[in-house]
Amino acid sequence: MTFKIDTTALHPSQEREALFEIDGKEYTVPKSVGAEVGLRATQIAAEEGELAGTMYCVDQTIGREAYDALCKVEGLPRKTVSAILAVCREKVFGDMEEEGKG
Repeated sequence: MTFKIDTTALHPSQEREALFEIDGKEYTVPKSVGAEVGLRATQIAAEEGELAGTMYCVDQTIGREAYDALCKVEGLPRKTVSAILAVCREKVFGDMEEEGKG
């Protein structure tokens, strides 16, 4: 079987949705992320370590500005950080992880 990919027909969604707020400022995440981001994150994790792969996911979803804003929140609950990172991973790997199971 051959998969034919027409890159002229592929346009990643630029739509974003709210993920969290800090002092009334909203930070967003893409509604969808292309599979190439998950592939690249997997490659980075294999070559540079899981933390580097996770940071790539963060950069490609919430972005560095949102990440830096989170880092400045004193007393930020770990559960909140875990939930935000889980959304980032889900956006990047969602369908790929499901297909890999079973």
